[in-house]
Amino acid sequence: MDAASWFMLGAPWDCSGSARGEQAAPHAFREAGLSAMVGRDVGDAATVIDRTDRDERTGVIALSETVRAAHALADDLAVAMTDLPGRRPLVVGGGACGAHRLPSDLRRIDAPAVVRDPVAAGRLAAAELAGTGNGVWLHLDLDVLDPESLDAVTYPQPGGLDWDQLADVVAPLARSPRLVGVSVADFRPDLDPTGDQATRVLDFLGRTLP
Repeated sequence: MDAASWFMLGAPWDCSGSARGEQAAPHAFREAGLSAMVGRDVGDAATVIDRTDRDERTGVIALSETVRAAHALADDLAVAMTDLPGRRPLVVGGGACGAHRLPSDLRRIDAPAVVRDPVAAGRLAAAELAGTGNGVWLHLDLDVLDPESLDAVTYPQPGGLDWDQLADVVAPLARSPRLVGVSVADFRPDLDPTGDQATRVLDFLGRTLP
């Protein structure tokens, strides 16, 4: 990972509003050394949500605060990308709350295909990128990993990927010149008292991102 190519933006966002642990993820990653890895750390966006009431019409927890947090993250990201040309953003959270509307050109590779042949899945993803002239954002939800590889997440799911399988899929995307930025979500430092799992995440980013 080339520190001169990246900047870090924290998104201390817990979608539940209950402070269950995800909002401490940016701090945990800094403690593990992420600020030094990326070269520039622009701080945290104002994305903390501290209400648990649900909107009656949509069912979204703390809807008004969620909208406010989404705008705060988007605004801070836009400013940082303008102020730091030539650097890509690495946004670390927090829950996977940033994408409330899926774009029509979203591309997805199902987990069973990745488990069967991660290298082929990575090549398929790279081929998808080659067919578009648009910029690409890579989002990584850490609960895609099997709990034996990482269990400090809100919803651990057996049968997930190991670190090498995840690297086989992510590496072709990370090397694409169309890559605009990367976000990492769903890490629970309260379930990682030693900090070892945060270090594993950083080791993965360091060997996978360009």
